[in-house]
Amino acid sequence: MAIKGNFETFFLGRILRGFADDSMTGILQVNNDAESIKIILKDGDIIYTMGHTKQVLLGELLKSKGIITDEQLTECLEESKAQKKVLGTILVEKGYIPEDVLKKIIKVQTEEVIFNLFLWETGEFEFKEANISTKGLIVTQLNIMKLILKATRRIEKMSIIEKQISHDKMVFQIGDRLENISEVELSDDEKLVLGFLNGQRSVKQVIAESSKDKALVYKALYTLISSGIAEVAQGINAEDEAVDGSEDQTEGQSQGDALKKKILRNMKDLPPMPKIVHKARQILANSKSSFKEIGSVIETDQAIAVRVLRMANSAYYGLMGTVSSIQHAAVVLGFKTLGELITVASASSLLGKELKGYGLDSGDLWRHSMGVAFASKFIAARRNPKLENDAFSAGLIHDAGKIVLDRHINKQKEAFMEMLNGGGQTLIAAEKALLGFDHPEIAAELCKLWNIPASQAEAICYHHTPEQSQENELAYVLNVADATAIRAGLGHCIEGELPTVDGKALDMLGLDEEILEGITQKVSVAVDQIAEELDKK
Repeated sequence: MAIKGNFETFFLGRILRGFADDSMTGILQVNNDAESIKIILKDGDIIYTMGHTKQVLLGELLKSKGIITDEQLTECLEESKAQKKVLGTILVEKGYIPEDVLKKIIKVQTEEVIFNLFLWETGEFEFKEANISTKGLIVTQLNIMKLILKATRRIEKMSIIEKQISHDKMVFQIGDRLENISEVELSDDEKLVLGFLNGQRSVKQVIAESSKDKALVYKALYTLISSGIAEVAQGINAEDEAVDGSEDQTEGQSQGDALKKKILRNMKDLPPMPKIVHKARQILANSKSSFKEIGSVIETDQAIAVRVLRMANSAYYGLMGTVSSIQHAAVVLGFKTLGELITVASASSLLGKELKGYGLDSGDLWRHSMGVAFASKFIAARRNPKLENDAFSAGLIHDAGKIVLDRHINKQKEAFMEMLNGGGQTLIAAEKALLGFDHPEIAAELCKLWNIPASQAEAICYHHTPEQSQENELAYVLNVADATAIRAGLGHCIEGELPTVDGKALDMLGLDEEILEGITQKVSVAVDQIAEELDKK
């Protein structure tokens, strides 16, 4: 499997973390106009680097420590080239350096090569999985987490740091990697900044409250982000943009309207749907497109490519371990199914977060959304096969509005839960009572931001109230699919959240209890088998 990309789109720290998380083995090739480096990984650790720069650096390190002379280095470099052996092996064979000393130097040298890569602002990379033979090599073993921390602490250039912290209104929170914090030792500045990251403070507020200068906070935050200890919570802190009486709250305008206006404005800073998803959809919609063409596009995004291949190799599609590339997946699964996998892969990170306000653990919303997507597809296949693709896509993002509203619900969680548990109100009614609007409304607005077709946006907006949709067939499909996913055990994390199935929905869609039971079982199997493959390390 090949994974390709460039440093304008992907940060090196995130690339390396991904390989470490998946314990990947293979060769990472990185290039820019001046240099070409190969990084050898085994089980998620870096064990060796190769390239012209590396050879020279090793020799210079040995000379600087007085271990070898200029003449010895020149001699060994010539023999290395002639015998096609690495420099270190030649040095040991000639007795110029003991192997144990060389291993220590190679570790330092390998670190220096990686540190240098963090300074690259442009360049391309390609990773290929491969069985690695270390015969004839003197290797090291570097923990990627520790390496990232050491490398990023050396970064002084603000243009590099600001690629990850584009403005001081960004909001960060503690990431999933905090559980691995025992593996590393944070600096006092990093510990200080980490203590301010609660998912609500903006970078500007962290600077003010910590009494530290901007450069120090940015540097510490850059290290925390690169290592995965901190992650983006929201693009702009809504509290930094207080409601302006002249702009947001004209006479007679409700607080709910003002809050909604702020939320819609701030949604522009949420991550957009990856560009390659739009490109892939265009290619898949063109009957003249080739398998090679769709493979080339998807493989430019390493994160999406990996997820697509994992799902393609899941038990659900019956191809366990046999699909080796996106092009291969397109051939054996077909464009239609591949389109579904691309949609799922692009949304997985967005939908996988914990939503404290709604009482959803990490992965809960993701599994529920998958369940609704498959249920929508199965229902549409019976009622209107032409609607299958739209039904799957809309089902996957039908609850995306909860991601945006969660922080606002969490601020009033006690009242929210009382309305659901003690007051017997529906989820939609509780949202409207507290905020003045509900999550389907916000999800429909997100659809505009992500260039989702209007027909899907309308269906999502009315998936709890399809009778108000002016006979939008997809809205009825989503309504029944939502209930079906919950019947399959994929949802219902809050008492009172059970969706109401519209009275005429079953008749309109040609469904009865026996058919629904069959669909429920299929949904459960699909989600379990795909989730099992995605959860593998």
